[in-house]
Amino acid sequence: MATLGKAVGMSRTAFSLRFTELVGIAPIGYLTSWRMNLAELRIQNGERVNLDFIESLGYRSESSFRRAFKK
Repeated sequence: MATLGKAVGMSRTAFSLRFTELVGIAPIGYLTSWRMNLAELRIQNGERVNLDFIESLGYRSESSFRRAFKK
């Protein structure tokens, strides 16, 4: 958040509030949703879920990915 806020000349908090106002969802929620949609498409296209797959989506562990995916 801090990097994104800085890139647009805003604080982390101001960026997060403005993003939520414009998009209707908090930045972390948007990112999680985007990652899960991408994961679903890749799984449907036959990709195997392994550590490389999980890390390519920005997750560091299989358990954190699986928890997010189940939601």
